[in-house]
Amino acid sequence: MIYFYTFMLWLLLPYVFLRLIWRARKQPEYLQHIGERFGFYPIRSNKPVIWLHAVSVGETRATQSLVYRLRSSYPHHQILLTHTTPTGRASSEQLYGDSVLRVYLPYDYPFAVNNFLLHFHPQLGILMETEIWFNLIHACHQQRVPLLLLNARMSEKSRRGYARFARLTRNALGELTSIAAQTTDDAARLTSLGAKNVSVIGNLKFDIDPPSSMLELGRHMREQFGTTRKILLAASTREGEEALLVDALQNIRIPGLLLVIVPRHPQRFNFVADLLEQRGIPFLRRSNIVQAGKSGDGNADCQQAVPSEVQVVLGDSMG
Repeated sequence: MIYFYTFMLWLLLPYVFLRLIWRARKQPEYLQHIGERFGFYPIRSNKPVIWLHAVSVGETRATQSLVYRLRSSYPHHQILLTHTTPTGRASSEQLYGDSVLRVYLPYDYPFAVNNFLLHFHPQLGILMETEIWFNLIHACHQQRVPLLLLNARMSEKSRRGYARFARLTRNALGELTSIAAQTTDDAARLTSLGAKNVSVIGNLKFDIDPPSSMLELGRHMREQFGTTRKILLAASTREGEEALLVDALQNIRIPGLLLVIVPRHPQRFNFVADLLEQRGIPFLRRSNIVQAGKSGDGNADCQQAVPSEVQVVLGDSMG
């Protein structure tokens, strides 16, 4: 089955390049570091490597408490973060700066994943959430790299999808060293697919301890919005959802309600702004609010910066 899977990946190779080009129309960063996606890397580590894979922004932020604990417990090791999306990579840079190495995880071609493992020689690999890549897992098993699936989740829909390739999935899950699931339901679904050594540890995202600077920023933002104003936050919205929210806003009879929309992908910020303009809804971008909240000496003042007639704030920044 794994040979058939790999054969299908080779057939899809032209599509891989087309997809990168297509996504680069809105996010040019997809055309950067392409060599890394095939296992070719310009950087190395002169220390033993602990490797974490976090696909995008949410998974990267969920690693925060884990990365700090690993750095404290293993100060002579190098943390390597791999990503799939440019936003995940940018989030890693924002959180950790130069204290970690960051690259793209290669596509699941045998030559690419083997190049990755031979280049960095990780002593331990940690995959966040539902990253089940058959060739990658098999290569780690062959090269005796302990590989953990952490913060693991498995919806019923995903379970049915993986069950269609039961033998391939069972072999891959069986080659993982350990699996830490978010809930008992996730653990049961993974076990039904053939996973072994499964434990339940909860959601790592709840272990994040917001720094005082972030709490202060939240307090200041609340003052800018208006301390007594009711706020409805729609976070991490996807295509089509903003229009539904705007429609619903017209029918919510709460005086002075402020809707805060934060699109999941930064390339959609302008699209949502155009939607609000077309609907004739008074709105402000978060970036403009920050500018409005600056006093003459460059420091943020604490006065309300969102006028009462503004109905929507568009979150147009990352982090």
